[in-house]
Amino acid sequence: ESADTVAPRFGGLLLLMGFCATTGIILATNFLQLFFCLCLLSMSLNLLHEVHQRTTLAPETARRHWWGWNALSDGMLLLGLFLVQTTFTSQDFLTMLQPTALTQVAETNRTALPGISVLLFFAALPRLSLFPASALLVSREENWSARSLAGINLLAMTAGLFLLLRCAPLIQAVPATRTLMVQLGTLSALLTLFS
Repeated sequence: ESADTVAPRFGGLLLLMGFCATTGIILATNFLQLFFCLCLLSMSLNLLHEVHQRTTLAPETARRHWWGWNALSDGMLLLGLFLVQTTFTSQDFLTMLQPTALTQVAETNRTALPGISVLLFFAALPRLSLFPASALLVSREENWSARSLAGINLLAMTAGLFLLLRCAPLIQAVPATRTLMVQLGTLSALLTLFS
């Protein structure tokens, strides 16, 4: 009964927080703003899932996959932020994603661009519910609530897709990251089709 009264009270507010965070991700002009808004989105989605969780299991045995995947996404983006800060002269998207800036970094440090692009891809991977994060949806013993699914599909996937689109010039510059995206995307599509 307490869960039924708490969920409607805070669910709308948490969805609004997630929407504002996703809007901030889309409007961000540098990696620091992007990281802050992504952390805000992770916090609001974690709390949204907790508020709407309907489980017959004991609280200590209930599996909370979303905490781990959101932490992985934020951690990968934080590492990418540090690499961007040490590699480029600016964290601004318009400055660092120029072809001349990417070429200059590739000439001075051959491992910087592949490292940053892979970290950004793994930051977007849980948001896009690609494998293995897609197991989050099919491995739960209880059904997901409608608001939790709305948060995953409308907010998290939008944020992950925009992160990949924003960093597309950086990802296009590294063929290994493109291959990784194609392979994991194909595997995710096959597993989703048969699950």
